[in-house]
Amino acid sequence: MKTIVRSLFTALLASALVSTGSAAPINWQPADPGPREPDFGYFEGRVRQINPHMGPGGMYYTFSYHTVSGTTMAYCQQQLTIWVQNGGSVVEDCVRVY
Repeated sequence: MKTIVRSLFTALLASALVSTGSAAPINWQPADPGPREPDFGYFEGRVRQINPHMGPGGMYYTFSYHTVSGTTMAYCQQQLTIWVQNGGSVVEDCVRVY
């Protein structure tokens, strides 16, 4: 009985090793994520600000658009955050222009 259990265990272990070894392709290399976006350059984003004002017929709203720019993505996004905290809304997120 002991020899049967031992041989079954050995066969099971061997089949597990063979199946995992054959699952990985030969000469496998991880996929390259591609070129990384540079941190520095010229980044631009756009925000919209609502300008309410009173007129003879009641309350009117006009919109003004502002272009935010920065030499880093972090600085550009920081400026967008400041505009949003002061009542603006983001129209275009920061993108690298050149």
